[in-house]
Amino acid sequence: MVRLERRKNYISPLDRRLLPLYNSTFKGGHTAHVLLSLCATSESLDGAVKVATASAKVRAVCYLERILYILTDQYELAIVTYALQITSSPAQEAAFGRLHILRREEEGMVYWSREPVPSNKILYENQRPFLQPRLPMQQDAVAVEATSYAVLVYLARDGIGDLQERVVSWLNTMRMVDGGFVSIYDSIVAMEALTEYAYRARLRDITDMSVVVEASASPDATELMRINSDTLATVHRMDIPNVWGHVNVIGRGAGQAVLQLKVQYGIDWEDLRDTPKRRYFDLYVEETYSHFRNKSHITVDACVKWLAMDEAPVSGSTTLEVELPSGYRIVQSDADQVLIHKNYTFLRDVFDSEEKIVWTFDKVGPERLCFNYLIRRWFPVANGTMYRSAIVYESHSP
Repeated sequence: MVRLERRKNYISPLDRRLLPLYNSTFKGGHTAHVLLSLCATSESLDGAVKVATASAKVRAVCYLERILYILTDQYELAIVTYALQITSSPAQEAAFGRLHILRREEEGMVYWSREPVPSNKILYENQRPFLQPRLPMQQDAVAVEATSYAVLVYLARDGIGDLQERVVSWLNTMRMVDGGFVSIYDSIVAMEALTEYAYRARLRDITDMSVVVEASASPDATELMRINSDTLATVHRMDIPNVWGHVNVIGRGAGQAVLQLKVQYGIDWEDLRDTPKRRYFDLYVEETYSHFRNKSHITVDACVKWLAMDEAPVSGSTTLEVELPSGYRIVQSDADQVLIHKNYTFLRDVFDSEEKIVWTFDKVGPERLCFNYLIRRWFPVANGTMYRSAIVYESHSP
C-alpha cells in the first residue's frame, strides 16, 4: 500500500482532497494515511504479514522525512506531522516547527486551514453582544480535519496548555447540532482529538455546572440544565416554540460545555435559497404524477453532473438527498431493486427514511448521470407539497 507513490492512474479516490490537482504533493497525504493505518493494525498481525508491515512502515517514514521540507499545504503537513509523531521519527521536531508556523489565529482561537475560516460574527444591540450563526465555508471539512491532527500532535508532545485550549475552542465552534462536524473523516478525527483532550484535562472529574437557558419570546420555555460527571454524556435539549427575539444563557460552576441553537425553516422564494460559494454540481430533479388513482404514483427523474473540472476531472464519493412529498414513501426493498434490476452502474447504494431518500455515487464526471425511481402514496393528504429540497454534495468534502 505504501507504493501509492508509483501509481499514476489513481484519479478518483473517495476523498478528492488527496488528488494531485487539489494538494501540494499528493503522495504525502496518502502515505501518512496508510502509515497511520499500519501503526494501528500492526500489533494484531503475525508471521510474514507482520514482517512486511514493519518494512512498509520504515519505508513510509523515510519517504515522509524526505518530502517534509517541500510540504506547503496545512492539511497535508498536519497529518504528516502526526504520522511522524506516532512513529517517533527523528524528524518529528522539524515537522512540529513547520506546523506551528503555519497556524492561523482568529478571535483568540487557533486553527489550521488552507484558507481563512471566519469566526461567528457578533452583533451589538443596545450594548449587548448577540452571537450570529456560523456560515458554511468552502474549506470547513479540511480545516476541521487538519486542526484535529494538529491538536493530537500538541497533546502528545506538550499535554494541556493555553494553545491547546484555544484550538479545542475553535473545533467546538465548528461542531454541528447533531454532535458531528462537517463530513465523515473530519468528524472521526475531531472526536478522537476532543476525547484525548477531555481525558488529559480530566474534564469528567472537574465538570459540575448548571446552565439556565431563557428565550425572550417564550418565557415558559426557560429550562435549567445540570451537567456533572453523571450526566456528562447526556445531550440536553429544549424546544423554543416562538422563533423570534433572543436567547439568554447563564452558566455557573466549573468545567466545559457546548451550547448550540438550531433554527430550521422552509422557503419558497428563490432569492432566499442557500447557495454555495461555488457550484460544483449541476442537479436536475423532475417529478411526473400518474394520471390514474388520484396521483398515487410519482416517477422521479434525477440527473447529476460534475462542474469543477479545473480542480479534478471527477468528483469523489457523492451523495444525493431528495426529500419525499407528504404522504408518499418508497420502501428500502423497492429502492434496492432500482440498483439491482436497472442498468445504473454509477449508483453505489441507497438509503430510505420517512422524510427523504439518499442515493450515493462512487464518482460523478462531466457527463450527465441520470436515473429514475417510483414512489407511492401511502397516506392521503389535503394539499400536495409545492416545494421540497434536493441536495447533492461530495460525501467526504461537503
